[in-house]
Amino acid sequence: MRAFYNPDLARAVALLHHLADGISANELRVMGPAYEEATIIISPTFETIGLRVCKKIAKFDLVVELAGGMVRLDRANGRQT
Repeated sequence: MRAFYNPDLARAVALLHHLADGISANELRVMGPAYEEATIIISPTFETIGLRVCKKIAKFDLVVELAGGMVRLDRANGRQT
């Protein structure tokens, strides 16, 4: 099954996935323009996916399956992480 994301999103995720949670915008900018551009690609993509789940256009389980682990649910806190 093909994933729902494009090559630009895949590259952006590969660039950012190793960063610690809670990194500041300033810390990200110091790392170079590629890191900031990666956030510009990732943020609206996952906001759109989240909206589709919220509006019941896409099922959350399907999104989790297609995202290949990029989307996690913290059941203890009842929130997505």
